[in-house]
Amino acid sequence: MARSLRIEYANSFHHVMSRGYLRQTILKDSEDFEYFLSQLTRIYTKYGCIMHAYCLMNNHFHLLLQNPMKNLAKAMQLLLMSYARYFIKKYKTRAKVFETRYLSPLIDTETYLTTVCRYIHQNPLGVISDDINDWEWSSYKYYLGLRDKPVFLETKLLLNKFNMSTPNFLKQNFLSL
Repeated sequence: MARSLRIEYANSFHHVMSRGYLRQTILKDSEDFEYFLSQLTRIYTKYGCIMHAYCLMNNHFHLLLQNPMKNLAKAMQLLLMSYARYFIKKYKTRAKVFETRYLSPLIDTETYLTTVCRYIHQNPLGVISDDINDWEWSSYKYYLGLRDKPVFLETKLLLNKFNMSTPNFLKQNFLSL
């Protein structure tokens, strides 16, 4: 069966996700998470892809990505191939790293945008922790202003668009569907 075409245009927003082959762990330690984040910086620098939210889990990841230059495929190829090479070399394996090609549904409404943002930040709840603040590898704490954000992460758009100006308002909106 033929693959469906990806809908993509300049400045499009996408919920990008992928997981480990057979749901295997692909992010095993802090070094792996840090390397993956460095590759997000790399695709930001090379292809201009802006993250508005992210959550890295042990066996999958979610990105809320803006694609200003209509080059999502190239950016994701760089991200997934560079991480796969890193993983294969570090863990001395020949196995596949990612299960299938990444998913990247187009986000075409403000409602969908906020739903995806909430979903991404809530991803660790009930799986990793009962407190969203306990998970180190998401953009949630950057929205609360608890850390200096990485160059690839843009929080102003969502904070301004949805008037999410106070930590309590933010917590209510990120934690309630």
